[in-house]
Amino acid sequence: MPNFRIAFSILSLFLGVWVSVCAAEEESLQKILDQAALLQQADPDSAIQLLKRAEAPPLGEETPEYFEVLFKLGVILEQTSAYDQAMFYLDSAEHIGRRMESHLLISKALNSKGVVFLNRGVYDSALEHFILALEEAEHTDSQEVKISAITNAGHVAFYQGNMIDAMEYYKRGKAMALSFGDTLAIVRTMSHVALVHQVQENYEEALSINEEGLRMFIESKQGPDLVIATLYQDLAVCTKHLGQLDKANGYFERAIEVCTKLDNKEGVAQAYVNRAIMWIESGAPSKAIPQLNKALLICESVGSKQGQMYSHKSLSDAYVALNMPDSALVHYIRYHEIGEEMLSKSTQEQLNEMRTKFETAEKEKQIVELEIEKERQFIEIEQRDSAIERLWIIFGAGFLVFSLIIVLFFIYRHNQELKRKRRRQKQFAEEMIRWQENERKRVAGELHDGIGQSLVMVKNHLQKIRGTFEEDSELSVMQKVEDAVADTIQEVRQISYSLRPFHLEILGLEGSINELLKDIEITTQLHVESRLEGLDGAFGKESEIHVFRMIQEGLQNIVKHAKATKVSCEVKDLGDRLRIYIADDGHGFDVSHVFAKVSGLGLLGMKERVDFLGGEFQIDSTHGKGSSLVFILPKSAQHD
Repeated sequence: MPNFRIAFSILSLFLGVWVSVCAAEEESLQKILDQAALLQQADPDSAIQLLKRAEAPPLGEETPEYFEVLFKLGVILEQTSAYDQAMFYLDSAEHIGRRMESHLLISKALNSKGVVFLNRGVYDSALEHFILALEEAEHTDSQEVKISAITNAGHVAFYQGNMIDAMEYYKRGKAMALSFGDTLAIVRTMSHVALVHQVQENYEEALSINEEGLRMFIESKQGPDLVIATLYQDLAVCTKHLGQLDKANGYFERAIEVCTKLDNKEGVAQAYVNRAIMWIESGAPSKAIPQLNKALLICESVGSKQGQMYSHKSLSDAYVALNMPDSALVHYIRYHEIGEEMLSKSTQEQLNEMRTKFETAEKEKQIVELEIEKERQFIEIEQRDSAIERLWIIFGAGFLVFSLIIVLFFIYRHNQELKRKRRRQKQFAEEMIRWQENERKRVAGELHDGIGQSLVMVKNHLQKIRGTFEEDSELSVMQKVEDAVADTIQEVRQISYSLRPFHLEILGLEGSINELLKDIEITTQLHVESRLEGLDGAFGKESEIHVFRMIQEGLQNIVKHAKATKVSCEVKDLGDRLRIYIADDGHGFDVSHVFAKVSGLGLLGMKERVDFLGGEFQIDSTHGKGSSLVFILPKSAQHD
C-alpha cells in the first residue's frame, strides 16, 4: 500500500507539471496573437516577424491558438500583397483545421484563400473557395463567416461584370446579417447592394440605401470604422452624379476625417482624388490640383502604385483643362511609366501562377509515391510532405523574372512653341507603341521557344516514364501529371499568342482578323457579321500590327462590356484610304465619361495608334442603342 501511494504521488506531480507547461504554451501563443493584433495595421512587417517566432507544436498536437497564428500570418501577408507566402500559411492553417475536424477553422482558412485568388484575378478559384467556405460554415453557428463568404462570392461576380449575380449574393448576405442582428455587417452588405445600383447608374436608389445605412450606423453609436468612411465616399459619388456638388463636398470631407482618425492613409488619398475629379468634371480644375498633390504625397509615402497612377492621370487632366500643356505632359508621362511597372508585375504574377500549378502536380506525384511505398507510416509521410512544401516556397521565390523596363525621357524646353511640344508628345507616344510591340514580341518568343519547349520535353519524358509502369494506380498518377503539364503548355501558348499574334505573320492581316472574329463567335454568344475588303497589302508589316491591335481592342471591349447580341465588322476600300467600322447593339455608354476615367485606357490606346498611322478616329454611343467605332486610315507604309 505505501508503494502504491508513492507511485500515485509521483504520477500526480508529473501530470501537474505537464498541465502547467501546456497552459504556459497556450498563454504564450495568445500573448503573441494579442501583440500581433496591435501591430497589424500600424506595422504589419513587425507583426509578421512576431508571429513567425511562434514555436510549432508536435504533429497531431495542434491547438486553435496555433491555427490562429498561421491564419493571422496568411491574412497580414495577403494585405501586403505577398500572395505566395500568404497562400502557404493559409494552406497550413487549413490542414490543421482538418486534422482538428473543426468546420469553423476550415471555413475561415478557405474564405481567406479565396480572397487571395480574388486579389490575383483568378476568379474561378476564388468563387470555388468561397462556396466551399460557406458549405463548411453551414455546420457551425458562426454567422460572421457565412456572411463574409457569401459577400465575397458577390465580389467575384461584381469584378467579372455580372451585376445580376452580384446583387443576388449581396442580398443574401444582407438577409443573413439582418437575422444575426449585427449592425456593422448589415451596413456593410447594404453598401455592397448600393454599389451595384451605383454602377448601373441608379444613383437615387444607391443614395437612399447608403443614407439608410448611415442612419443605422449612427444610431448604433459605434466608434469610427472603415465602413462609415466607405459610406461617406459612396454618398459623395451619388450626390455628385445627381448634381449636388456642395453636399458631395461635405461627404468627401467627412470621409477624410474618419480615415484620418483611423490612420487609413490610402482612404484619405482616395477621398482627395475623388473630390478632385468632381472639381475637374464641374469646370473648376484649379480646386482639384491642391487635392491631387496631397493625394500624391500620401500614395508615395505608403507605396501605393495604383494611387500614384490615378493621381498623376487626374493632375494631367486638370492641367489640360487649365491650358497648361507643359505640366500636363509631365504627369501624363509619369502616369504611363507607373502603368508599365504595374503591367510588368502582373506578368510576373502570371508566370509564378503557372510555376505553382506545375510544382503542385509534381508534389502530388511525390506524395502518392510515398503513400504507396510507406502506407503504414502516416506521420513520416506528413513530415516529408511539409518539407516538400517548404522547398517549393524557396524555389518559387527564385523564379526567373521575364520583364524589362525601358524608360524613355524627352527633355522639353520651357520656351518652345506649343506646336513643337505637341509634336514631341506625339513622337513619345509613337516610340512607346513601338517599344510595347517589340517587347511583347520578345516576351512572347521567349515564352513560346523557352518555357513552352521545355514543358514539351518534360511531357515527352513523362510519357516515356509512364511506359515503364504496370500498376493502374501508378499509370493514373502519371496521367494526371501529364494532363497538368499539357494544361500548363496550353496556358503558355495562350499568353504568348495574346502578347504577339503569330497568325499575323502566317495568315496576313485579313486572315488574322477573320480568325479573331471566328474565335469570338465560337467562344461567346455573339452573332458576328463581317465584310473585309482590301486589307491585305494596304499596310506595311509594322503598321499591320497596329491595325490588328485596334480592331482586337474594339472587339474585346464589346465582348467584355457591351452586353450585346450582335457585332459587325466592316472594312471598305476608299481608294487611298481604308474605312474600318465596328458596331454592336449593346447598352452603350457615356463617351465623355469613359475618356475621363482610367477605364477608358483602351480607347486612349486606340486613339494613339490611329494618330501614329496618321488616320482619323470616331466613336459614337448612345445608352440603349449600342456603340460604333470608325477608323479611317491612309493606305501607306510610311511608318515602317
